[in-house]
Amino acid sequence: MLQIGSPKAKILNEKLNGLEWEGIHFEVISLQGLTLKVKHDGESDAVAKAALKKYIATLPELKNAYTNIQLVDEQGRIL
Repeated sequence: MLQIGSPKAKILNEKLNGLEWEGIHFEVISLQGLTLKVKHDGESDAVAKAALKKYIATLPELKNAYTNIQLVDEQGRIL
């Protein structure tokens, strides 16, 4: 699972929920303030994170916004 922090979290929520990118399906589990928790069906969290970074780079709305992507377990602990 991935945890994403961004000042544009609401925009990311709209863009990521149900997204299919590079053969990986992403689904937003929760949005709390500026933090999203995202589930995926990628082979590993690292692969999903790399694909997500590429996708976010294509979004003009997030061009100048800092976005932090962390790997977390089911309990929300950072790995």
